[in-house]
Amino acid sequence: MFALNRYFQHVSDDTVIWRYMPYERLLSILETESIFFAKVTTYEDDLFEGSYNKASTDHYTQWLQANEAELTETSTADDQRIENSLWLAEKMKNLVLVNCWHMNDYESVAMWKLYSNYENGVAIRTTFGRLKKSLEGYSKLIHGGAVQYIDIKQHRISFTNTLAPYTFKRLSFAYERELRLTTQVEPEKGFDYDWSTEEFINGKLIPCDIKLLFHAVFVSPKYSEEFKSQVQDALVRKGINIEVEKSDLNNIY
Repeated sequence: MFALNRYFQHVSDDTVIWRYMPYERLLSILETESIFFAKVTTYEDDLFEGSYNKASTDHYTQWLQANEAELTETSTADDQRIENSLWLAEKMKNLVLVNCWHMNDYESVAMWKLYSNYENGVAIRTTFGRLKKSLEGYSKLIHGGAVQYIDIKQHRISFTNTLAPYTFKRLSFAYERELRLTTQVEPEKGFDYDWSTEEFINGKLIPCDIKLLFHAVFVSPKYSEEFKSQVQDALVRKGINIEVEKSDLNNIY
């Protein structure tokens, strides 16, 4: 089920979102009636994912020192508190799972190139509201909203919520215009999760109502008619009665 988290930037339900992917990924969504939530440790292009920057730890240290008088004599020392918080942040990277979409009213050439290809790629277009409703059958909490892009040298991230680091990315990734969903697995005890018990070691399939999720499906700019028919047949087999559209980049107005 979806739940609000104040650290995510609010997104209205009618916000248009896209997911660009190879054809094989579309088939997986259709066959499993699920979408994949990946561990942030698989995002090798951004080492900052799920982490605290120096500006945040410095500010937290200053806050602890300023409130030292209000802490009990048995409270952990400031440096140990920082160390514990950073330790927990590292442990959470093995537990928090994310699923990412691109917010845009129009297609993105950059997204086609990065996450699909021009021969056999597809894109799902839907809305944030439809995405949330499609996941209502999942019993565990899912949080989501717009990622905020920050100056990594200056921005301060709160230590009061373990999901806070997952709501920010470096300014270098601002072109992604990312809408992010997060959920997490729950260890039987402590913070170590046994991923060998899962079907995948890099994430988890979360069931969704694909008929509600799929609002429109596009084939990539250099599609063939044969490929477009393949995509259409795959949707029809799952009872999704929408007409596959060609990329708007093929149209001349």
